[in-house]
Order: sequence, then C-alpha cells, then structure tokens
Amino acid sequence: MSLDALYRFVLGIVFPFHRRCGVFTLSSMPRVHGEHRTLPQLPPDIWLEIFQFSTYIHRAKTIEPLDPFVLTPLSNDAMAVNSHHTSWRTKCALVLVCRPWRKIAIQLLYEHLVMKSPRRAKQILAVLSGSCQSPNDAISSKPPIFSSEYGKWTRHLEIFTHARGATRFHYLQIVFDIMKLCPNVRMLSGSWVAETPDQFLAGIAFMYGKSLEGLYWNEFTYSSAFTPLGFFSAFRALNILDIRHYVGDGKAKNNLPLIISMPELRSLVLSTYPSSLEAANSLILPSLRNLTIDVTVDPAIVEESLSTFLKLHGMTLESVEITSSASSNADRDGEDVLLPSPSRHLCPGRFLNPDTCQNLRSLIFSAKTPQFTPPSHPNLRRVGLRGIKPDSLYPNKACSTRSHLKALTRERFPKLEVVRTIDFLVDAAADFMIPDIFLWWSEKFDKQGIDFQDGAGVLWLYSDADAEANTTEGLEVAAAEVVGPNWVWRR
Repeated sequence: MSLDALYRFVLGIVFPFHRRCGVFTLSSMPRVHGEHRTLPQLPPDIWLEIFQFSTYIHRAKTIEPLDPFVLTPLSNDAMAVNSHHTSWRTKCALVLVCRPWRKIAIQLLYEHLVMKSPRRAKQILAVLSGSCQSPNDAISSKPPIFSSEYGKWTRHLEIFTHARGATRFHYLQIVFDIMKLCPNVRMLSGSWVAETPDQFLAGIAFMYGKSLEGLYWNEFTYSSAFTPLGFFSAFRALNILDIRHYVGDGKAKNNLPLIISMPELRSLVLSTYPSSLEAANSLILPSLRNLTIDVTVDPAIVEESLSTFLKLHGMTLESVEITSSASSNADRDGEDVLLPSPSRHLCPGRFLNPDTCQNLRSLIFSAKTPQFTPPSHPNLRRVGLRGIKPDSLYPNKACSTRSHLKALTRERFPKLEVVRTIDFLVDAAADFMIPDIFLWWSEKFDKQGIDFQDGAGVLWLYSDADAEANTTEGLEVAAAEVVGPNWVWRR
C-alpha cells in the first residue's frame, strides 16, 4: 500500500464525510514521499580499503609471523578483533548488499580458501568451476585453458588432510583441480597425515614453482608423512618458508650432497626439532633477514645443528624471535598439533654473539627465560619480551623479568632504542600499582636514552603536573603498602 492510499484510508475512517463537504482534500495535507538514501559516491579503491579493514585477518593474507613491533592498540570495539567466523560472515554480507559492492567485495570472499575435508573441497571446486569462462582459444590444438572468475582472486590456499577420506588419492585430485582454477596463489599451507604421492608434489611444483611466495609444510606429528627435501628446490621465488613441522625423508640427516638455493627468501620459520634444523642447514639463503625459531624440544639435543645454522646464516640475520610451541600453535587454528609446552628454553645470548650475528637489529624472547648474562652487541636496536606478568615488574621481586630488564643497558647495547613488553598492556592490568611501576621502569630507561614501551607501543612518562602531584615520598608510601617496607622507589 502506497503512502497516498494509506492516507486516504486513515482519513476516511476519521472523517467519513470529507468527500461530501469538500473541506478536507488531499492538497490540504503535505504529500509524504519516501526518501531513497543512496550510498556515498566513493571510488572503488576507497570501498575496497574499507572492506579490507573490516574483514582483515593476518593469517588469511600471509603465513609470515606478525612483526611484534607493529603497533597493535587495544580495540574499543564491542566486536573486538576479527575471528575467522566473523570475517567470513562480514564478507558474505558485503557481496549481498548490492551489485556495486558485490563487484568490489567478491575478491575478498575468495582470496583465502581452506580445504578441511573432501566434502568442502568438492563444494569449492563446484563453485569455482561454475564461474569458469570459455576457453581462450578453442580452435588451437593446445589443451583449452579455463579461467575461473572467482579463482583468479585466490591468493592463499590451505590444505588439511585430517578428515575422513582426506588421505585418499581422489581427494588430492580434487585439490589439484582447485589449484588449476587458482593460478594466482601466492601462499600455500599444507598439513599432511600420510605420505603425499610424487605425482601430486610434481603438480604443485609445476603450478606454483615460479610464482609462490610463501610455503608452510606441516608433517610434524605423523611419522608416516615425509616429503623429500628436493621438493623445495622448485620454489625459487619464495620469500617466506615455514618448516617448523617438517619431517623430511632423512636425506639431510644422512649428510647427502643436497644443497638448495633460495635467493629471494627473507623470512624463515624453524623449530628445535632435528629435521627442521637439518633441512635449514641444506639451504643457501643469501637474502635471509628474519628468523622465527620455535622451541619444541630441548635445545641441547640440536646443539650441533643450531651452531651449524648460525655459522651458515647468522651474519645475514637482522631479526630473531624465539617462541614456544604453545604460543606458535595457538596462531594456527585447525591444526592437530599436540605439542607439550617446553620445559627448556633457548638462550637468547647465542644470537647476541657479534661473531655469528653481527647485523642483528631485533631480538624477541620470553620473559620466563632463565637469567643469563648477555654479551655486548654493537648493532642491536630493539628488544621484545613476551609473557610478562604484572607482579614480575616489581623492582624488589627476584625473577627473570627483572634480571632481563636490568641487563639491557647502554653499555652493553650502545645502539639500543626500544624495549617493548610484547602482549602486555598497562591499561589492561588489574593491579592499580602497575602504571606507577611501569613509569618507574620507563624513567629508568629514559635516563639511558631508551624507550620502554608496553604492548601497544605506548611510552609512559610523567607529565609536569603528575610529577608535582606524585612526589617520591607518596610513591614510596603507596609501594610500601603493596610490596612491603623494604621496597625502595628511585627516580
């Protein structure tokens, strides 16, 4: 019913004789028209940036670990950070709004495809095949090449073989058919339960050998799954290689003459598992800059392999991050990697030796690492500490966190600029003394010309007004009430 008809109906009920008397006419009341609001006239590039921001997930874009020194402020949004579920729901909603939005957002919907089971792989293949255009040259004697309208947007493929039926060759055939419809893939992640056939590995190398930029290969928890080390030699354009869960075929362990050159590789993710380090020692990496090493087993077991790795690649390293198996596996949902939390720690001092890692700029390690005496390093600029607890920041508490912070001095590291408490936010601490204690550490480092920042990259310092209000005596009294009378506040 239109607004005019509704107006006549209501007017006929309230004033049944208005047509006879002629007093009330439609012209005596203003005509109400529905206001059609149009979307803002923004360029498609601006809309794409907005859609990417609202659906962003780091692991959907790349397999490279997120730089701990990238600013990650605390979200004030009620929805908080995007999850895979919320991101997918938002993408599906965007393509249903209107045709212009669908044309822009369709690339986000298909940029990251995850195949967790044969059933899902069949559905993905059906959708990609349904969007195929006609062959480019049907008259040519060469096999026709089909182009998928949706597959051309795919940049990251994830393959899992944990579901029932995923170890069969038929499932791998479906996966390879999907790869043929996604020629622009740049990131490939694979988790394998059983041994992958040589034909399938050769197909991957043929499809993406010249274009793939990132590769993650997981066969850590299954002794029956192993891939020859020579498989990685086909990917000459790799920038990121994650082999923390690589088992291999044992050729690197047997010291066979197998040397693989990856001239463009800049980021490498390893673990203390022997096969991972042994595979890395068989690689020639002239452009390696970033190393993430995951402590999965006792580092003493791989002492010789780790020393060999530092001799081969230590001089080119600029950033080193030491993680634990629990934190690294938490970043990759959907993987059945059940690794116990390591009881041993990898000493960060190994990477501070100027003879092996002279060009090191950034070092990130756990605050729970046992106390060690770091050697002086002439080029270190940034240090990050993970896993800091609020009570470990108290200056009178004997703990590893306090020892690490006190060891970071200008005498040992003349070019040190930033010390950051990774994943620790002062605003999120429940202890009301933490802001003042953090300020104490900030001023202690500030006297040496070093910025002491929390996880959000915030540098906490007293303003002039706060300095007058919060006197030294007042802070000493407040601290004594919390930690005892032996606590001394120095500024």
